[in-house]
Amino acid sequence: MAAIGELVGHFAHEVRAPLFAMTATLDVLDLHCAGRECPDRRHLLTLRAQVDRLSALVHDLLDFGRPVQDPLPWGTISDVVEDVLASVREHAAAAGVTVSVRCAAPLPPVRLDARRLGQAFRNLVDNAIQHARAGGGVRFSVSETTADGRRFLECQVADDGAGFRSEDLPRVFDAFFSRRRGGTGLGLAIVRRVVEEHGGRVSASNDPGGGGLVVVLLPVPEP
Repeated sequence: MAAIGELVGHFAHEVRAPLFAMTATLDVLDLHCAGRECPDRRHLLTLRAQVDRLSALVHDLLDFGRPVQDPLPWGTISDVVEDVLASVREHAAAAGVTVSVRCAAPLPPVRLDARRLGQAFRNLVDNAIQHARAGGGVRFSVSETTADGRRFLECQVADDGAGFRSEDLPRVFDAFFSRRRGGTGLGLAIVRRVVEEHGGRVSASNDPGGGGLVVVLLPVPEP
């Protein structure tokens, strides 16, 4: 995964230069057509949409290839969750979805890359908002648990939508797998990469009460 991440990151950096040139050229053409009848405008709109899609893919590829800090510093996960909640507020409001957060207290400090872990949680919450029902909600909770004789922080992100297709569950964290039109298919792959780089694990399932459920387990270092 580290080697793949490095390769993907290098590729994304190489693509940025021609992509910037394409975007700048489209900007010039847009100015040229401004205020006049332009028979090629529909073609420009098509090109702009595809360039924007490619830009989103490059952004996600860079995130996928970017490594976490080494060594991981100590941090508090509640601070990361608070930042994530602030960053998704507008998206949730636009979708008519309520995001509720519950962090058990007190939570032990863990080793984490706040920026990268925040990106992973943001991807999970954004994905849950997209799949929640209109007027529904997304639940984000963090608590301490024990598994296989080890201590973990259990982070759950749940929505009240239709849930995952059963045939998709083995593949939802695979790179470039997406059921969403226009999606890059890297959002949940980035989540898995970041969680595994933190020594944790992630799983997806359907909540018995309805909706999708993603669980992230992050190890709590022994004193």
